[in-house]
Amino acid sequence: MINIISIIKNKINLNAYSLICILVVSSGCAVGMAASGGKKVNPGILEVGQSRLVVESILGRPVARLEDSEERRTDVYEFEMGDESSTKRAWVHGIMDVLTLTLWEIPATIYEGAQGDMYTMQITYGRDDRVLEIGQVAKAKPKPAPEIEEE
Repeated sequence: MINIISIIKNKINLNAYSLICILVVSSGCAVGMAASGGKKVNPGILEVGQSRLVVESILGRPVARLEDSEERRTDVYEFEMGDESSTKRAWVHGIMDVLTLTLWEIPATIYEGAQGDMYTMQITYGRDDRVLEIGQVAKAKPKPAPEIEEE
């Protein structure tokens, strides 16, 4: 009789230990996503006359280059805004994970995945790689889904 009770206790402890391990391993996606968002991009600080290096330090590398003429060149930049990292959001997600036994991960990961929108901007440079014109910030069009070829 004592052996059966001991076996049941060990099995319960093993199940509790397994549950704790699963909860610890499965939590953290939303926490990591909130803590590791992208850098804050502020295209409003761009000015006519700045060098191309300054623009690229703010917006990143251009995704396309359009040769207007020998005197002018237009670069197209694509960047994400609204996906900045936030330690406050990460802490909230972590606390909610503990309080809800990681059930919070489902809506929190969906929320964090939806953060940020892609934008495009055109900058025109002169021969000396200085900004001549700054285009408007526009929301990027979604990329079309790849077509599946039928055999």
